[in-house]
Amino acid sequence: MWRLSEQAQVLVQQLHESLSSTSWFGRAKREDGIVAVLDRITSQGEPAAVCSVARCLFESSQPIRTKASQTIHRLLSLVSPDQLLHLSGVVGWSWGWYISDSWDKLTPKSISSLLVDLDSQAAVLGLLSFHRSGYVRQEAVRLLARETTGEELRYLLIRQNDWVSVVANEAHTAVSKRLVPTYLPHFLRCLPLVVHLLAFRRHDLSAVVHKVVEMLVQPPHDAMLAEVIEASNRSVRRQVVRVALEMPGEHHTRVIHHGLSCADGIIRLTCAKRVGQDLSGEELRQATIMLQQDRFMPVRREGFRIEAEGNSGEASSIWRRALLDPHASMRELAR
Repeated sequence: MWRLSEQAQVLVQQLHESLSSTSWFGRAKREDGIVAVLDRITSQGEPAAVCSVARCLFESSQPIRTKASQTIHRLLSLVSPDQLLHLSGVVGWSWGWYISDSWDKLTPKSISSLLVDLDSQAAVLGLLSFHRSGYVRQEAVRLLARETTGEELRYLLIRQNDWVSVVANEAHTAVSKRLVPTYLPHFLRCLPLVVHLLAFRRHDLSAVVHKVVEMLVQPPHDAMLAEVIEASNRSVRRQVVRVALEMPGEHHTRVIHHGLSCADGIIRLTCAKRVGQDLSGEELRQATIMLQQDRFMPVRREGFRIEAEGNSGEASSIWRRALLDPHASMRELAR
C-alpha cells in the first residue's frame, strides 16, 4: 500500500518536473498540466503518492491547491483506519526533501491557508496531523476537533497516542466528546483502529475501547453488534467479544447468542465457556444442545461439561453419549 507501482512512479516524476518548472511563460499551460497529472494520480489510486501530492498544497495557484486537496482526500480514503498508522513512517521518511521545504517549515498559523476545499479539509488536516512539528500537529488536532463529519475521527484516534502530551490530551478530549450513541457508526467504521488502541503503551486508552463496546452492546444497537461479531476481521471480533463479556451487564445473553452462531470457532468457544454462567432454564438447555452439535470439538466438549455439571446425577449417561463423538480426544475424555 505504501509503495508506488511503476506507473505511479512515472506520474509522480511528471508531477515533480512540472512543479519544478517556474517560468512565467506558459503559466496557464503549466497549471493545466499539473492539474491533469493530479487527476491521473487520483485515478491511479495509490496512497503512497500522497506525500508527493502534498507539495502542491503550497502552490500559489488556487486550482492546483484545490485539486491537490481533493487528491489527498481521495488517496487517504482508500487507506483502512488501521493501515493509516503506518502513515507516520511514510511522512517521516519524507521530511525536508520529498515533500518540500514549505512542508518542512510549515507553522501553525499557515495551516488555515492550506484549507481551500471544504470537502477535503479533514483529509488535509489529517495529513498535517502526522507532521514532525508538535506545534503543527497540535493545531491540526485543534482544527480536526471542529469537524463533525466523522472523517476526522480516525486521525484523532491515532493522535491520542502522540508523544507530545499536549497533542495527545487534546486529541483524547476530542475523541471523548464523540463517545455518544449518534457517533457510534463512525466508531464502527474505525473499529480496527479502536481495537488497536489496546496495544498502545504510551497512554492507556482502554477506556475509549470499553466505552465504544459499551455503546455497541446496548439493545438498540443489537443489529450492529451481530454484524461486528459476524463480519468484522478476526482480531476485531475476538477483542469486541472478550471486552463485552468482561464488562458486567445484561448484554451477555445477546453477545453469547450472536457468538455461538459465529463462523469463528474461537468466538464460539469463548461464548461457550460463559453459557453455564449467564444462561439458565430453557435457554441454557437449548444452548447446551447447540454446543454439543458444534463442528469444533472444544465447543462440543464445553457442551457436555456444562450439561454434566448441571445434572450430576445423570453425568454418566451424559458422558456415555460423548463416547460416540467423532473426535478421539472427546471420546478419551468421555471414557
